[in-house]
Amino acid sequence: MISRLRWHLHELDPAWASPANFDRASAFARIKFHLEDFSGIVADLAQRLLTHLHRLTEEIDELTAELSRRIPVIAPALLAIVGCGSLTAAKILGETAGVTRFRSKDAYARHNGTAPLPVWSSNKARHRLSRTGNRQLNAALHRIALTQARCHPGARELLARRKAGGDGGHGSTAYPQTPTIRRRIPGPDRRSQNLRSQHAHPRRLTEELETVPLVAALEWAEPDPGTGDSAMLL
Repeated sequence: MISRLRWHLHELDPAWASPANFDRASAFARIKFHLEDFSGIVADLAQRLLTHLHRLTEEIDELTAELSRRIPVIAPALLAIVGCGSLTAAKILGETAGVTRFRSKDAYARHNGTAPLPVWSSNKARHRLSRTGNRQLNAALHRIALTQARCHPGARELLARRKAGGDGGHGSTAYPQTPTIRRRIPGPDRRSQNLRSQHAHPRRLTEELETVPLVAALEWAEPDPGTGDSAMLL
């Protein structure tokens, strides 16, 4: 829809530079003022698209504000994870639809597509990324992992150490090797020490970075019987 509006604006005046972002009231006001100088079918279509986009933007802002108010109450543990904002936390809660329905963290990992699949070649066991599972939930975890790979010191150190140890992932410089982080999203405290033994293991990244499994974080996001708030936000 935004691309269509940009094309109509270009048809009306190729020399006019439209706003870079269409998510601000000032951008809509500027376009509306510009369209007042034109008439005809193309100008009318552009005006209709502008009105529709403005209304959708207002609804998005209202929903974002509502989620930002509810999520800190329903899922504070998710917001404590580096890289997880209110919208991402809401997506995780909605797509999970109640973490208690999973019998274990492994079942939840299979559901969200972060459990690696074993493959064999020349009698040598390897693992590859799973393309199954809930892709919306996997995308939310991937956004968290990308954010941590960019700005979280612990995650950057982990990726460098794993890459130096031969974990090259896809080998692409455009996309960080994030499956390791996706399986264990770093948390802010030491609750993982109560969930597992104190013995470190090179493959158990929870103990290495003192992270909190996502299932443990989601257990804090169950509906509160006293308030009636539900985790089914999306």
